[in-house]
Amino acid sequence: MKYKVEVLGKPVATLERTGVNKCVLTYESTAIENDFISLTMPVQTESWVWEKGLHPFFQMNLPEGYLLKILQERVGAFVNDPVFLLSLVGGNMIRLGSGLQKPGGITSTSRIKGSFLKT
Repeated sequence: MKYKVEVLGKPVATLERTGVNKCVLTYESTAIENDFISLTMPVQTESWVWEKGLHPFFQMNLPEGYLLKILQERVGAFVNDPVFLLSLVGGNMIRLGSGLQKPGGITSTSRIKGSFLKT
């Protein structure tokens, strides 16, 4: 699955899982220097590739504890997929103006208008 990543409501990148644990973030050609997702992932033409799961910026926004337990009860096996999990809660968890849109095109916005968008 591919997910659009927004910064302050502007689509700036695509996040996708390309292997069992491999994730790739690719900035849009229209992204400018200030559209960075994280200070550790500045805007560049080359894709950001992680061979072992999500980049730490996205990992720190994965649900834990009670919220994770509730999600495990509701979606079961899909909870083992961190990209899917992030897509469920991303718009409500990311607090730096970045986000993803949920699967099915349902947008969830936070106070900073971040959302994870499935393409």
